[in-house]
Amino acid sequence: LLSQPEVVKPQDHLYLFIYLYRNPIARDAAFSWLTLNWDYILKTVGEKTVDNYARYIANAVRTEEEAARYHEFFAPKKDDPAMTRAVEIGEKEIKAQLELIKLDKEAVYQELDRLME
Repeated sequence: LLSQPEVVKPQDHLYLFIYLYRNPIARDAAFSWLTLNWDYILKTVGEKTVDNYARYIANAVRTEEEAARYHEFFAPKKDDPAMTRAVEIGEKEIKAQLELIKLDKEAVYQELDRLME
């Protein structure tokens, strides 16, 4: 559906994609779709808002594997002036999120265990 502009309007495309990416079940398929259809995204949303994809995806990255996929796909796009800042900020945000998860992980598990008693 993401490739059908008569179904998903260009102004709604980013938000539908991000909702899919934030869904743990659809996350891998959504990112795979993005990498295979990047040219379609560029054509559909244009250079003025394409950086939003890098920003919003970075906000939802939660694992080292996702971070590696993000970096592998978006790092080469830093050559594009429209993407440079968004990707650099995304990489910093991902690093900070992963550090926070690592720091708080054990405390969160302990609290969940306590709540489940």
